[in-house]
Amino acid sequence: MNGVMTSEWNFHAKHYARMGSPMRPTPLDVEKLRGLIDGHERNVLMLGVTPDYAELGTRLTAVDRTPQMINQHWPKNSARCTAMYGDWLNLPFGMGEFSSIIGDGSANSVGANLPDLFPEMSRVLARDGVAVIRAFCAPETPLSVSEIARGYLDCPDLNSTALRFRIAMAIAHQFPHYSVPLEKILDIFNELFPDRDLLSQKTGWEPHDIARFDTLKGSGFEVGFPTRKHMLTYAQQNFGDAAFVESEGYPLAELCPVIVLRRPL
Repeated sequence: MNGVMTSEWNFHAKHYARMGSPMRPTPLDVEKLRGLIDGHERNVLMLGVTPDYAELGTRLTAVDRTPQMINQHWPKNSARCTAMYGDWLNLPFGMGEFSSIIGDGSANSVGANLPDLFPEMSRVLARDGVAVIRAFCAPETPLSVSEIARGYLDCPDLNSTALRFRIAMAIAHQFPHYSVPLEKILDIFNELFPDRDLLSQKTGWEPHDIARFDTLKGSGFEVGFPTRKHMLTYAQQNFGDAAFVESEGYPLAELCPVIVLRRPL
């Protein structure tokens, strides 16, 4: 990867955060990951600094690609868990160093570089280890943006962030590797909802919440929303076993499964 590409890729997480999270991991999500890495807690690698997962693992090392994310979201380093700056596509660890890998949206924030993520995960994962990542996956047959607009005026999700993700998932198939330019989401939102006061009235959302769409203006960056099939295509090239476990209990849960990966023995 050349220096320019690395520099741009290192900012994906920052701009993914500008999308907002449709929901932080719930206690159910945390317990699901805890159960899925049961027996592999000895030395855990987290891709990102999701504070909700900070208590997982006997030993936890979190790696994020922007110091700002670490400063803003990581609770505090301790003897058990630490956070460090690093490139997910070129991790500063040896082969098979970790008993498990966890993450939340990690496979999305790499955008079109998704095919390069799985080989590096496989490299640092122990032969008998497991990788568990909650992912945001576009449906194989997406809704049209007009269907999404009608749905939100009739029966909205709990927050505007879910709408940002639904728009992205509706158009992801139009782009290579399902990597959506963030500013395109704003363009479509403005086309669908020219009357923001009406949207606020119909949804009960505050104007400042709706205005969060405007943070996407001028982004110039992309976030990936691959389908499950697309993600499995690359995961299965590097892991002997790749499957999804369902999430539940919140809007978009059906589109936020956990991908579970195991290396071939």
